[in-house]
Amino acid sequence: MTTVTHLPNGQYMMTYEYGGGPTVSGTGYSFPVYYRMNENPLYFNSFVGYPVVSNDGIQPVSSPYITWSPVGGVNGTIVVSSGTCSQVFTNQALGDVSAWKTVPTPGCISYTRHLRVLCNPDHLLIMGAGHFASEYKQGDYQCY
Repeated sequence: MTTVTHLPNGQYMMTYEYGGGPTVSGTGYSFPVYYRMNENPLYFNSFVGYPVVSNDGIQPVSSPYITWSPVGGVNGTIVVSSGTCSQVFTNQALGDVSAWKTVPTPGCISYTRHLRVLCNPDHLLIMGAGHFASEYKQGDYQCY
């Protein structure tokens, strides 16, 4: 699953699940969230992918969604969500690999948490499409 956003420096940023990719925890087969950047969104495969790992060591896993907000300084803020974390991951340095932060949200985990910057850019809508499976409940998933 991929999603793409356009950044103010002209770059495009794509998030995706890296099935079986390396994780911070190093345990089991999972789908860590990675991203690639390029001036042309038709050529993402020509560039290196980087994991989204926050400065507190948390790595989102599965069903990523990305958007950009003009709030947060000269570069605005990149916001990434995942299906296994209630928090979102933000970057105010145009995708610098060392600049990811976790931000708690009141939202719960869900599959494909859509992110939408509203007309008032200080507000972010987080909308989920339900849980992965009916036997899972809030708290069954963990970020790494």
